[in-house]
Amino acid sequence: MTEVSNNITRRTGAEGSRHDPYGFVEYAVHGRHGKVELHLGLASWCKHEPTGKRADGDEAAAAFFEMMVGVTVPVIVKAQQRLEHLEPYRKHQRACGSKNFECVAGYPGEQYTQCADCGALVGYSFKRGAVE
Repeated sequence: MTEVSNNITRRTGAEGSRHDPYGFVEYAVHGRHGKVELHLGLASWCKHEPTGKRADGDEAAAAFFEMMVGVTVPVIVKAQQRLEHLEPYRKHQRACGSKNFECVAGYPGEQYTQCADCGALVGYSFKRGAVE
């Protein structure tokens, strides 16, 4: 599965043999100096697309990624997660034009986020601890 959030792309999948697959995550940052791709899985590596430079191994890949992008791997992961979380709001804003959202309580533990102008449902969350 591939998710694109502004200039950060996250791709997940499986690698290895068919009977014993391993999961992997790839982060690609598209910037003015080209694409920097970090692969975290059975093998870890980082490569810079225009130059073809590559670093293998967990620590070497993380250090090369930080040098090329300018931020650490946890910062990129957190930024991608935040952008992914905001995507439904951004999509609705493009469709409706509204930036006003409000939280509405549903049944115990449920919380809905809806557009204050058109009333469209944009988000939903459920807190199990509120009902247990």
